[in-house]
Amino acid sequence: MIDVELRSALHALGIDEGSRDVLALLPLVWVAWADGVIQPAEHALISTTARDRLRLSADATRVLDNWLAHPPSEAYLDRGCAVLLELDRRAGGRADMSLPDLCRAVAEAAGSFFGRVNAPEREALATVAVALAVDPGTGWKQVSAALHSRPADMEWLDDEHTNAGTRAPGAGPIAEGVPGLVMGSDSGEERVCVLDTGPIRVGRGRENTLHLVHDGQASRAHCEVFRFDGRTFVKDLGSLNGTLVHGERIVERELFGGEMILVGETLLCWRTPRREPGV
Repeated sequence: MIDVELRSALHALGIDEGSRDVLALLPLVWVAWADGVIQPAEHALISTTARDRLRLSADATRVLDNWLAHPPSEAYLDRGCAVLLELDRRAGGRADMSLPDLCRAVAEAAGSFFGRVNAPEREALATVAVALAVDPGTGWKQVSAALHSRPADMEWLDDEHTNAGTRAPGAGPIAEGVPGLVMGSDSGEERVCVLDTGPIRVGRGRENTLHLVHDGQASRAHCEVFRFDGRTFVKDLGSLNGTLVHGERIVERELFGGEMILVGETLLCWRTPRREPGV
């Protein structure tokens, strides 16, 4: 059973209980992005692992597609690995997941000659080793055995998971106020777009629900927030500068509440109804 803290940690990463298996691929994706581009051989290895070994759900695949389209930050890697290790510790270990070995296979897939691991991949492997708190050559079975004596470090969760270190001007506490997509102002006023009859479209064009007329960095049709099957998502609409959630560029991401969304130079937050404790 996942407790409130761990669930919040997953949500901060754009993941829920049904898509959490995708975290096993985060270190592999990090290594694949080491030289600034995911090579076809790397992409094929990650996709094969996702399909044949993990059998990822559609929700987990959505998360993976974000990572394959836009490289996660090192902070995201650290946080994701902390959650991954805590999940593994609570599950009693996954002896069949030779994660460091898979990371090295991804690095070798990027090698230009005979699978040689190049400098960027070596550096990425070292970063993954630090995030996992293991030696780069350690197998996942040994990693799992070492985890039962210590919890994963998730100290970042308390003061960062809801806002990624920043708040929209004038937005006030995220948990308070009318639910919806919130745009604050320096004057303290806020505009709230409620998701009711259709998606909330955001962009510089006048046809958008949220018209960012003064934001020259926003695209005409930048992103949209929509509801599907009782859940809420934000989707980039092919914008030039991208849509960022908690500082991470996305293609499409589920919203759980409290997310900070950067559109051009405009900071928005997704606010959900306040829930009573235990609900």
